[in-house]
Amino acid sequence: MCRYAFYKYKPHYACFKCRKTFKRKHLFDVDRDNEKSVDAKCPQCQSLMANMGLDF
Repeated sequence: MCRYAFYKYKPHYACFKCRKTFKRKHLFDVDRDNEKSVDAKCPQCQSLMANMGLDF
């Protein structure tokens, strides 16, 4: 059985400019009425981060 079926894990994002990784909340958890996705920006350098999935 998949371990992701019972709990919502935060996805991992990586900034290749800063060489740091961060976890990000799901957009649905923050704003339940918003249906479109927002690009993840690095909190330090404000460049776009890459989605590395749940097992990074």
